[in-house]
Amino acid sequence: MNTPRAKILPLSRSSLCIAYAFLLALTSVVTVPAQGEPPSIEAVFTSSKPILDARIDPGEWDSAEPSIIEHLLRAPEGSKPAPHYQFRLLWDAEALYLLFETNLTNWPGGTSGFGGNNNLNFYIDPDNDDEPNGNGGNMFDGYHPVIYPDIGKTSRFDRSFDPGFRSAFHEASINANFGGSNWPAGSSQEEGVAIDYVSEVGANGGVIELCFPWAIFDSEAGTDMEIYHPDPPEVGDSWFLNVCMISALGDLPTWSWNTGQFFAERPHGVITFVADPVRAPLFVSHDAVADTVTLSWDSQPFKLYNLRSETDPAVGLPVSWPIFGGHENVVATPPRNSVTFPLDGEPTRLFAVEEFPAPPEIIFSADFEDGGTGWQTDSTGEAGTVWEIGTSTLYEAHGGLNFAGTNLNGEFEMDANVVLRSPAIDLTQVPPEIGATLQYHQIVDTDGIGDFGTVTILDATDDTILAVLDDFVSDFDLSWKSESYSLPVEALGKTVVIEFRFQSDNIETFTGWYIDEVELTMP
Repeated sequence: MNTPRAKILPLSRSSLCIAYAFLLALTSVVTVPAQGEPPSIEAVFTSSKPILDARIDPGEWDSAEPSIIEHLLRAPEGSKPAPHYQFRLLWDAEALYLLFETNLTNWPGGTSGFGGNNNLNFYIDPDNDDEPNGNGGNMFDGYHPVIYPDIGKTSRFDRSFDPGFRSAFHEASINANFGGSNWPAGSSQEEGVAIDYVSEVGANGGVIELCFPWAIFDSEAGTDMEIYHPDPPEVGDSWFLNVCMISALGDLPTWSWNTGQFFAERPHGVITFVADPVRAPLFVSHDAVADTVTLSWDSQPFKLYNLRSETDPAVGLPVSWPIFGGHENVVATPPRNSVTFPLDGEPTRLFAVEEFPAPPEIIFSADFEDGGTGWQTDSTGEAGTVWEIGTSTLYEAHGGLNFAGTNLNGEFEMDANVVLRSPAIDLTQVPPEIGATLQYHQIVDTDGIGDFGTVTILDATDDTILAVLDDFVSDFDLSWKSESYSLPVEALGKTVVIEFRFQSDNIETFTGWYIDEVELTMP
């Protein structure tokens, strides 16, 4: 009898005396897009940039999950052949790195453009214009790099490998198909200015490793017809991306919905820039008497877990596998979670544990619909200005009917100093490593100079200041805006009061400061 194996990412193996194979992939939650929406793609931060040599060295790309590129072979869009291209994304403070892989073995050669060879096309949109990709007038507002890899090895670094025109970079230009000016990589030998890449393709398929320095996104700033994003993204930022192999064999990208094949019409996906994901071992034990298997994994507070499983790993990435045995949205039981189930006689079954944040736990909330029970007001300034709770003839509440404001039905007076304090809120059970978040909605109508508010966390026992979340709330905005603050560690582990203080000068008056739907959550 063969000894089964347990697979644990990254590629370490150990023997188990049970007839199952197990795979762990702890990942952040992935939202499955609705039909017609682009999928989510992760670019994973790396502290060790990949070496551009057209080889996938051990550990080099392990942290990045592959994304599949589906293609049509000159067929109706409803036809979905087996994909034969995939890519992965890494990033750091210097560049975006892309690994492109294909099992295509009949790779046409030549350098005569779209009709004569394979060309790898991208559409990259930093999305710093706050407009959805392909919406309204800004149908085309990103960058368009093109790579022409030939049979064998091609590279931007070694001109002996690169005798012909092998890459181009079209800079950003809003409402211009494929961007604006044409910037061939060959126009500069300075590494880091143009696209850097090494490819090797042939009878066994192909591998292309690419580097796009952030500095390459350098369209001139200051005009309505160009976008400009030469700086690296931050964790959590999102960009749009198309990746496509336009092949002399007749491939078409499935994301090109319109007959004109315009890249910006349908992005392949939305890149989210993430930190290095945590991948941890999945522990397996077998009860020979009960003939059951127990899977366990290290868990964290305020996390949820899905247990996914498949018998055939070729069906897709672990995050797409079906939920196993109803184990969905499993609440963390730190330091470890476990599930037990009977063996079902299958020779091989693969498992993946998916970790994602639990919804925030509400510690305190106030929508003021009860008239503000427990809230206190005070004034140490000139008379005529007070915090009131109720309805207003000036504004509607953000939610419900009531809200809190400085003189709900008129302007504040000069030299005011008025305070609104919440009931006591117990934060003694909030772990510092989890933290707490204050959120609320506000309207601020002041002069932006001498009329301002402060948001402070006080110790409920003696009113000492634990943290000042904002020391100058001042604006001229007559619509509700959401505010959010993470509480510093000094405010945790205590019973606290939230203080909203408003002060005015003696120059001019406005309608003031209004607050609704206050909520304190963990985290």
